[in-house]
Amino acid sequence: VPGFGVWGGDAEPEDLPLANWVAGMNACDADLGGRRKYRFGMEIRFAEDQPRDVILEAMAACNGQIAELGGVYRVQVDAPETPVAAFTDDDLLVSEGGQDDPFQDINTVFNGVSIVHPDPANLWNDSPAFTVTNPAYAAADGTERVADLRLVGCPVSEQAKQIANAWLEDNRRFLSHQRGLPVDYFFLD
Repeated sequence: VPGFGVWGGDAEPEDLPLANWVAGMNACDADLGGRRKYRFGMEIRFAEDQPRDVILEAMAACNGQIAELGGVYRVQVDAPETPVAAFTDDDLLVSEGGQDDPFQDINTVFNGVSIVHPDPANLWNDSPAFTVTNPAYAAADGTERVADLRLVGCPVSEQAKQIANAWLEDNRRFLSHQRGLPVDYFFLD
């Protein structure tokens, strides 16, 4: 766009693997009883919005993630599909540092999500906030803790609820490991 910088960056077609991106698009187009699983729409102000911010809003609207490895950009919509490899303790590189996080900070654990998103029926102004909660999580926590989620590019209430439920479940996955693997695993998606 003249006068507003470069949108699209300098990525070559081989930097955006077609099979990976088509799989992401197909996941968004999945039919959920007459509606597509994920839709995205937002007003982009070229003079104000940064391309990275627009991409992050698009990813938030489809419960997606984007990763760059060696100049190649891959997208993941929803939870990963089936595992692509298995490994044992013998495969871990003990010479590389690792990190285990068995417990999250209690201030980062929530049992509800308050959602605001644009409403096409309201001239694309924000919808009234609504909250998705999990009573079992609240009972286990002993108190209600609600995270705020603003989905700028999500114009569908049912979709916003899907995303909130996914965020809620993802937030309850407490144990995480980060370990180095040998070069044999480098080419896995």
